[in-house]
Amino acid sequence: MSGLRRFAKSLAMAGTALMMLGFAVPAAHASPGDAESVFWQMLCSVDHFGPNDPIVFPDKPGLSHMHSFYGNTTTNADSTAASLMASPSSCGRNMGSSDHSAYWIPSLYKKNADGSFTLVKDPNQLIFVYYRRPGGSRGPKVQPFPLGLAMVGGDARATSQQSLRVVSFDCGGGGQQYPSIPQCPSGYSTSLHAEVVFPSCWDGTQLDSPDHMSNMAYANPDTGACPADHPVSLPEVDFSIYYYDIAGGGQYELSSQLASPSQSRYTMHGDFFAAWDPQVQNALVAACLNAGQACLDVNRDGGKLIVDDDNPITITLAAYPATSQTVAPTPTTPAPTKSGHARKAAHARKAATPRSAPSTPSAPSTASTASTRAAKPSPALPDWGLVGLASGAIGLSLLAAFQLRRRRRLQHDRLHRWE
Repeated sequence: MSGLRRFAKSLAMAGTALMMLGFAVPAAHASPGDAESVFWQMLCSVDHFGPNDPIVFPDKPGLSHMHSFYGNTTTNADSTAASLMASPSSCGRNMGSSDHSAYWIPSLYKKNADGSFTLVKDPNQLIFVYYRRPGGSRGPKVQPFPLGLAMVGGDARATSQQSLRVVSFDCGGGGQQYPSIPQCPSGYSTSLHAEVVFPSCWDGTQLDSPDHMSNMAYANPDTGACPADHPVSLPEVDFSIYYYDIAGGGQYELSSQLASPSQSRYTMHGDFFAAWDPQVQNALVAACLNAGQACLDVNRDGGKLIVDDDNPITITLAAYPATSQTVAPTPTTPAPTKSGHARKAAHARKAATPRSAPSTPSAPSTASTASTRAAKPSPALPDWGLVGLASGAIGLSLLAAFQLRRRRRLQHDRLHRWE
């Protein structure tokens, strides 16, 4: 914890510097339709490292590339929803017994002079996890995550640039975005930073799928609406990862890159295994996301959640159900998957437009899932992910909104310290 205390002091100093430079702190209440100001935020330290992946390689320890695990302190190849719920997490602000979820990403390695690589184990690696309401206040209301939902954001096998709307790197949490690790200026305030955005629309039946993506789909980036074959709107999970005092550059590589036959630099991704205290999650979904609030610095104080902001919000847990409130709709026949040519054409259009919805990554060579979960073809991406981006004026306005989101995130991450 000493590393975290040092980080908290440095983060507080950074926040003071930002205010002196005139950066405005976003208000706690969201404007209608402001998709970037309706969220709750978790702050978790890196807890442990290991070549395990309970989603892609369950019950197969050592088979995965190295991962950095945040949140749940017991995540390993054998993890289940039950084992996660029985264990605490590394998330701060007294939320370690409320959010049992597991968050993990490929580990960072530094290349040595002799060509070997050393795992970066700096304890000041932190992750801000944003749970957002797609479409903001005007988007559809969301349901809590079902216990045990598993999904992957980004593609661990990517051989070319992924959409910057899904995976991106930058220096210090702002400025120019890069598809792979950039060379940042030296200095604490310009440290390497990465973002991974997950899909938010669930098919209502599968907690996991063979490719770990087909059970989920991305929402309409403007309205937050879900496609017909993935009708359940869940919170959008966004990872904001900071590697403090690391400037990046060619001497750093991801474990997924080192394990890839193509040695691709574009393999950044994230994994999420949902395990929330039902009452706490119900409260955050209702009082933050569905009420159109920005919930920064959520602290648990016994039976209450305190949002410590200029306009504090107190959420009394007893006012919310203590059991899961996720309701799966009656399954419907999925929309037919696009033909191979249509998928290639759609992928080419998406790759050229950062704001477009990402394509579904190909299945890993060793796909695995619970035997009771039926396999399902990858859903066709909704055509609305491309609407408006062909026209310059609308496309520019959407890009401006996306950049505003990143600027606000920078302010949030730097101003809100560990408590």
